[in-house]
Amino acid sequence: MPTKPTKKPRAVPECRYREQYGVIVICKDENDQKKVYEKLLKQGFKPRVVAT
Repeated sequence: MPTKPTKKPRAVPECRYREQYGVIVICKDENDQKKVYEKLLKQGFKPRVVAT
């Protein structure tokens, strides 16, 4: 039985993790989501849109 070639261990990439904090807002519908998003954006936040 042939032997498997030995693999070099992978170099561990530099960790770029940085702690973040967030808030989830449950909206009534898509229109409400848009209003909340725009309001947060105007207030200087960096909102993210999600749909589940």
